[in-house]
Amino acid sequence: MNLSVPPALLTQEDMWTPVLNRRTGEFMQLNILTKEKVDDVLKYDGAGIKKMKELQVFQPETSHLYRKRKIWLSICQVHEWVTELDPEKGILFFRNNISGELSWQIPHSLDALGGFLLLEELDVKMNSLKSLPSSIIQVVTLKRLILSFNTIIALPDDIGKLVNLELLDLTTNELRILPRSITDCVSLQILLLNDNQLIRLPSDLGRLPQLKKLDLIGNHLQQVPASLGYCETLEAIFITNNPIVDPPMEEFNKPINTLKWYLRNRYLIESRGMPPLMTFHHIGIQEQVTILIPEFEEIVSNYVDASKSSGFLDLQLLGLRSLPPVVLEMQKLKTLRLDFNDKLDLIDGFPISLKSLTRLSLRACKMYNLPENIHLFEKLESLKIHENRLESIAIGITELRTLTLLGIVP
Repeated sequence: MNLSVPPALLTQEDMWTPVLNRRTGEFMQLNILTKEKVDDVLKYDGAGIKKMKELQVFQPETSHLYRKRKIWLSICQVHEWVTELDPEKGILFFRNNISGELSWQIPHSLDALGGFLLLEELDVKMNSLKSLPSSIIQVVTLKRLILSFNTIIALPDDIGKLVNLELLDLTTNELRILPRSITDCVSLQILLLNDNQLIRLPSDLGRLPQLKKLDLIGNHLQQVPASLGYCETLEAIFITNNPIVDPPMEEFNKPINTLKWYLRNRYLIESRGMPPLMTFHHIGIQEQVTILIPEFEEIVSNYVDASKSSGFLDLQLLGLRSLPPVVLEMQKLKTLRLDFNDKLDLIDGFPISLKSLTRLSLRACKMYNLPENIHLFEKLESLKIHENRLESIAIGITELRTLTLLGIVP
């Protein structure tokens, strides 16, 4: 089957046109093929036409006889273009009776589908259509286009002009790609593409503002467009029987909003690149709490900012392994609490920038030794080192003349 509509054939009467006989002032009939003039068409014996044997052979469009042969065939009740069946492929093709041209595509002169300017539904399923006539894009009133079970290999490039199309059924055809303009079908709600040969989809398919159902079962797709994650109206997408790689097939078994979230994240990666690697920091007793490094750094920064006026900095239970650089810059710090940082390593000693400390608490840091340079805290009044594993006390502690409280036990 094809969607062509042959033009009307001419009749014998159409071969004649009236002309004025200047000698008699009366009208005669002129034969448009032979230029013969007769008074009565019914009495014409066809002598001129019988002599025009050249009209019986093919004439290309460049020939001056092309138009005459076209008229002659029509008078003989034969169309310029006829359809024939390919016996090997079982598919219809077109043959030109004038030029001998062969074509798989519907000839322009037969393409009259665009004349149906009020058509809302076109159902031509289960035929042998290989393509659609280009004039179909003129039928802007179309709402339902059903083309399933044909052999269509491509859609018109301007399919997006069908702005009222709500249903497009292309089930079981031979499509490999879709024209990008399909994203301009702003009324499209149901798009059925199952059992085709699709290898990819338009990257901005998610632009369809009313798409609800997308069926892609049985194609050759490895990926679906990430833009579908932003299609707010999408309610269902079917993807089985595809060599799908991204998203992983298990994502399609999750709720549609979860799938959209995955696709949105992939879209951001494609447009902005991979996010920075997340690194973590453990805080609390026995590292019970896990937080991101940026969050940890913000916590320390907030503590430091709050201590600038009071001179008291509490960094207990933060899982510190060393003193943060921002703390080393606090030369006017008076009180520093580092309790329960059981990974704290002071093997390089206390920083000299903190020599103004008057109170220092290192409770339960699992320390085996107190740094020898403890003596640099010339103004230290209170030192708490409870619940550690100290085997000895640094001799430098004897130089702390201002020390009034030393907490050691247990």
